[in-house]
Amino acid sequence: MEKVQFMTSNFVSAAGVWAIIVVWMFGTFSAGVHAQTPPNPNRNMMESPDELAATMGPKVATYEKAAKEGNVAAMYYLAVCYASGAGVEKDPAKAFEWCAKAAEKGHAGAQNNLGMSYQTGFGVDKDPVKAFAWFRKAAEQKYAAAQYNLGRCYANGTGVEKDAAQAIEWFRKSAGQGYAEAQCALGNVYYTGVGVEKDVQKAVEWFHKSAGQGYAIAQYNLGWCYANGVGVKKDAVKAFEWCRKSAEQGHRDAQYQLGHCYRTGDGVDKDAAQAVEWFRKSAEQGHEQAREQLKQMQKDAS
Repeated sequence: MEKVQFMTSNFVSAAGVWAIIVVWMFGTFSAGVHAQTPPNPNRNMMESPDELAATMGPKVATYEKAAKEGNVAAMYYLAVCYASGAGVEKDPAKAFEWCAKAAEKGHAGAQNNLGMSYQTGFGVDKDPVKAFAWFRKAAEQKYAAAQYNLGRCYANGTGVEKDAAQAIEWFRKSAGQGYAEAQCALGNVYYTGVGVEKDVQKAVEWFHKSAGQGYAIAQYNLGWCYANGVGVKKDAVKAFEWCRKSAEQGHRDAQYQLGHCYRTGDGVDKDAAQAVEWFRKSAEQGHEQAREQLKQMQKDAS
């Protein structure tokens, strides 16, 4: 199987603009009362637009009324609605406006998402320095997603000078709260030995923690470790199972590897039809080797 894939530049793995928008979904709201509870760090995947519309859309009018009356949590939720189009027409500028109001009043989730806005240019011009500053404000409130994002800033030199030690420190804080992306990042750190002594057993431990929460990149990395006997005893069946979990979430490299497993019988019975299906899924996402495998299988079948 191919070399383990790492998150080297993105703040989050997937889900597009405001990819950690789900962290806006935590806290409580009661009109006229500022009520914010700590985020659930285990929730790190973005809800679908349909889910957001179903849960928040019907409450837009309530959020807007309370936000205009100064309720900080309502400002935060209203921003989510405008960002996602839940109950209102999607409007990045209005999303940014309400997010900024909540962030200025100390709402950690809003501060984190304001950082994402500046990082991605969602509703505002890109500004990595401002993104870093807002991530830091939220991270200092122990907001797990922001701690992870701050670590990525230090790791990549985005809005701040590169600093491996600081990156690892913030990854640890986030991972300690159970944030899956940060756990995977720590696994990558120990696998590569960047800023720490290389320790593949610890890498596998962190990949396991992250993969167990359903994080596709960690699942793929863990599958690679089992396939190659890196940090664990070589186990083709476990390699296949973790690759399958990742592939089912749309990870194109995992889809390619799953196709390879079905074609060669590595960890699973050979199944040409399944191999073609997974190679095709990967190829549709631009994986060149998957395309080549499909061509070869078509040639062999003719």
